[in-house]
This record gives sequence, structure tokens and C-alpha cells, in this order.
Amino acid sequence: MADELIEQQPENKTANLAEGQNSNLSGQGKLVLILVILGVVLVLYLISASSRGLFPFSEKIIASPTPAPTAISTPDETSDWKTYRNKDFGFEFRYDKNWKLSDDNRSPYLEGQWVSNLKGKTIFLCLPPTGCQDATIIISVVEDSTLDEVFKYEKSFKTVGHLRDINFVGLPATEGTFSSGTSIVVPKDKLILIISGWHNHDNKLHAYKVFNQILSTFKFIPSTSLGTGEPNQSDQPCIQVITPARNPETGEVKDFPTPCDVPEGWIKL
Repeated sequence: MADELIEQQPENKTANLAEGQNSNLSGQGKLVLILVILGVVLVLYLISASSRGLFPFSEKIIASPTPAPTAISTPDETSDWKTYRNKDFGFEFRYDKNWKLSDDNRSPYLEGQWVSNLKGKTIFLCLPPTGCQDATIIISVVEDSTLDEVFKYEKSFKTVGHLRDINFVGLPATEGTFSSGTSIVVPKDKLILIISGWHNHDNKLHAYKVFNQILSTFKFIPSTSLGTGEPNQSDQPCIQVITPARNPETGEVKDFPTPCDVPEGWIKL
């Protein structure tokens, strides 16, 4: 009997071990099942919450539309300037009201001297309060002459100046730059205009700025005295109303004191 009992003990241990392993496997299976169920529930909840927008990351990102560029109106520093209009020669320009203008000269003024043997006129603009000593803008008009004749007197224009061809109010012109100023020679019909800006060292920047501002307002108008057979625009009334306009080449927008002051080629808004 003792031998039989001894032989049966290993079989009992093996059976107990197998039973314990089956019990452990069953417990692990339950745990896995529970985790799977919880995972499914969590996924379903997240899907439902996301569809209802309950989480920040579920919000739809909407690209804001790019704002259309808007034209920026630039203050016009020349809005209170005076207008000089010459009916005989058919041009006009605006100038700083603080500058002194003189147009009672009956001869061209070329390179610092009056040229009485040439027919024409000269307009002076001088920077106050020292007159023409600090800064001067000179517009000389020569009638019934040639460029060769003009350059007999404007010698430094050909010999000293740095020359370049430019377009001035729709006309081909030549610009000469000197150490103390700039000159522009513009042939038009029977006229030759010499527009010069001169300054001393202390007023260089201011004079150069005003010179370019005046050039930007310069325009040609019909003139009966030059045989165009058309009425002069200066005789026509122009309503005093601020008129915005845009330069189609640069996109710049400016306000002008009257419609007549809008430069040629600009688009009135």
C-alpha cells in the first residue's frame, strides 16, 4: 500500500499544477477581454466627442480670406501751392506759395547771362528769405531757335554735365546733372524749354525736393499763340473740389485741389 501511495503522489502534483495554470489563463483572458471592451468604449466615445466638437483638436481650421489690397491715400504736399499758367507758350506748373515768382523778364536767361538776341522769356522762382542766392528754379523759353543755337550759350550742359535722355511730360528731353544743380532741355513745337534748378550746399536737399515736385506738376496746354487753333485750357473754369487720382504706372493715389490739377495719364477716382 505504501508503495502505491508513493507512486500516485507525482500524478496528483501534476494534476494540481495543470489546474492552477488553467485557472491563471482564465484570469488573464478575462483581463484582456475587459481591456478590449474598455478600449472599444473609449474609441467610440472619442469618435462621438470629436464629431460634436468637444475637443480643441476637433475644431475645423478655416483659412481666413486674404484681405484685398486697399489704396493708401498719400497726403499731397502741393495741395496748397499756387498755379502758374502761361497762355502764350502753353504750359503750366504749380509752385510753393512761399517761393517768390517773377515772370516779367522778356529774354532767355542761359547759363547765368541774359541772351537778348534770342526771342523768349524767363520765369524765376526764388527761395525766401534770401531771394535767389540760396536756391533758384529758372524756366527759360526760347522761341524759333535750334538746340545748336541754345547750346552756344549753355556750354557747360554739353561739356560738364552728366547727360541722359529722359521723357518729360510725354516728350523726349535731355537732362544734365551738375555739382550745383540740374537742367532739363525740352524741345516742343517752335519752343525750347530749359528748366533748371540751382542751389547752394546748405539748401541742396530741400531745393532738389521742391524742384522735382514742381516738375511733377508741369503740364502742357493748348495755346492759340503757337498756332494750335484751340482755346487755352486756362480760360475754362475749373471747379474747386478735392479730386483723388491714381497713377496707373506706380499705383500711387493722391488728392488734387481741382480736377484740372490731375496730371495727364492719371486716373480720377
